[in-house]
Amino acid sequence: MENFPKLKLFQIICILFGCGLLLVQAFWNNPSILWDSHNPAFQNNFSFAVLPMSKVKIVCPNPAMIPIAVEGSIPLEKMYENLWIVDEQAYETCVIETTKPQNRILMKCDSPLQLRYFTVVFQRYSAVGADGLEFEPGKEYYFIATSNGRGWSLEQTSGGRCATHNMRMKVYVCTDENDPKCQTSPVSTAQPTKTITVCPSPTQFVQVSSTISHLPPHQCTDNNQLNKILNNTRFVPAIFDQTNHLAKLWAQVMNMSEQLTAVQNRLENCSFGGGYGHVIVPSASSTSAPIQTSSPTPTQPVTYSNCTALYNAGFKVSGIYTINPEDGMGSFPVYCDQTTAEGGWTVLQKRFDGSVWFSNRTWVEYKNGFGNVSGEFWLGLDRIHRLAKNPVTLRFDLGAPDGTNRFAVYKGFTVAGADQKFLMTSGTYTDGDAGDSFSFESGNKFSTSDQDNDKYGDGHCAKLYKSGWWHGVCHKASLNGLYLNGSDKNSAHFAAGITWHTWKGYDYFLTKSEMKIRP
Repeated sequence: MENFPKLKLFQIICILFGCGLLLVQAFWNNPSILWDSHNPAFQNNFSFAVLPMSKVKIVCPNPAMIPIAVEGSIPLEKMYENLWIVDEQAYETCVIETTKPQNRILMKCDSPLQLRYFTVVFQRYSAVGADGLEFEPGKEYYFIATSNGRGWSLEQTSGGRCATHNMRMKVYVCTDENDPKCQTSPVSTAQPTKTITVCPSPTQFVQVSSTISHLPPHQCTDNNQLNKILNNTRFVPAIFDQTNHLAKLWAQVMNMSEQLTAVQNRLENCSFGGGYGHVIVPSASSTSAPIQTSSPTPTQPVTYSNCTALYNAGFKVSGIYTINPEDGMGSFPVYCDQTTAEGGWTVLQKRFDGSVWFSNRTWVEYKNGFGNVSGEFWLGLDRIHRLAKNPVTLRFDLGAPDGTNRFAVYKGFTVAGADQKFLMTSGTYTDGDAGDSFSFESGNKFSTSDQDNDKYGDGHCAKLYKSGWWHGVCHKASLNGLYLNGSDKNSAHFAAGITWHTWKGYDYFLTKSEMKIRP
């Protein structure tokens, strides 16, 4: 390896395998696409055309393929992706109906420390019959990812990276080289030497298409770097050999991490003394399950009715605690925000990365709660009623994709019980810089996709705007919709994301929201 080019290993593999939007003839002799949410190709509705019998390799994320610009920014535990071939409806909505035969999972990227890929052959007839993939020339085909990067989400059939990072692609299969839709360099691997794609210098080229296409200068820089190592396939065994060491190194890192966590826990126990027994350590279970009630052990009595009581008792570090409202109905875990505006806040709802699917949940799900209080979650209408059946102060903390944050405070917030469909009173807007959007919802019952309790006549706001919420006709604030990202002019998404009208209107969507209360 002493003569190895002075490039980092992951840079070389990134270039070879197709980091970003590169569709290059690497040592596999096929174009390849890095199936990773950080691939900039997915920022703008990624689509391309292929000639019949072309092959495209879709490559799983791998630590060795992280571009230098984002090195270290993708934790290994977030490199788990899935790949579905779906119909157009699933492509548009990021919701897969698994009963449809055309919706099939093709690959699970469940081993980030191994180089894995799936080869799509765009052939009209498959030799394995119904179990194979067949592509009719003249038609479009759709691929999406519905995992959120975590291993437990590989079975997820909605939301995920498709919704949060636009991780989807559309492929048109040309009828032949004369297809009018395929005159702008379709991907062809059947006859790769036919013509070339050229940079301004005629000596620099990459064989990727069946026509001649001049590339802009910034892409030519990438191509020039690629050409320096494109034919150095003698280094491929060395690359794989180095990658094989990652599993052992990762195991050592995890062992060190566990030891550090153990030390940290001991230090925290020393800081808090016996009272630390009130903190519940969350499990790493799926966030799609309802939030469960935890029963305390005899040595950990639960004596506090809310996060304010905990704060007043000296528990001034934000985290997960067990509370027991004074209604005799039992205890449950909550997240206490003990730092914002003098602390004491019991968090009812939290979103920040789109890892939990909020849209189009059922009445029962919104009633019982879902997610994990250590991450994204909805506490559940039953519990919200228990905490807010008497007037409390409600605070909204909101965040936009550009990093700006705003808030709104309401005094007198109440939620009635299930017999009144969780009728809500917003209280009075008293403070904040986000503007008053929530008062518009005051006096409304809660509606979901399967239970319409709004005031919209024959309309169904929850279904129309994909959000379980206190809809009237319909809303100015809605925090449980699709997890979109900033400005979105798609008419199908109008007012359907995380919306706060007085701040960002109906077609610019927030990426962070918290609802929290205190007496």
